[in-house]
Amino acid sequence: MTEDVGFDLIPCDPADETLIAAAKEEFKAELNAASKASSKEGWVPVKTFGAKCDELFHHGVDLASNTFLARHCGSYLDAPKDTLIISMVSNDRQLPFWKLAPGKVLIFRPVDDELSEEAGFLRYIEGSHKISNMEEATRAQGKDIRVRLDQMLIMDGDSVIRWPKTGGGICILQGVLKKA
Repeated sequence: MTEDVGFDLIPCDPADETLIAAAKEEFKAELNAASKASSKEGWVPVKTFGAKCDELFHHGVDLASNTFLARHCGSYLDAPKDTLIISMVSNDRQLPFWKLAPGKVLIFRPVDDELSEEAGFLRYIEGSHKISNMEEATRAQGKDIRVRLDQMLIMDGDSVIRWPKTGGGICILQGVLKKA
């Protein structure tokens, strides 16, 4: 992988149904309310991680040795982090382009189904993490990203994305502060 790439799609071991069910139990009530919501961002926050969501997030992957994270954030173990479970929601209109999370690297892991445009997952604007002019980013080509249950997506938070009109996907997400 070159340094110019704005994301890294990495392999991880898929979790078993028992761990997935235990993690979903931690946010079941909040997810029910979130699934009825709408959002101008394309997603709604469900809840922060509980112990089982944290276990699911880290299951079968060694983030501490990931070079993308190390390059942008320094030591993964020492970097400040925040966590969130998000539900992608349907929208009646196409949402605007959006700078994902400036100053952070985001790590997405699907909960129980693939993350894709059909499930409301983001479209990445190629090369946008290097673009300072938002107008230039809106003219760039969008790229669909699919994240299977045996993968995690690590993305530069300075990237520009666009949420599709569709919804329904759920993912657990960690934001890692970039090093100064």
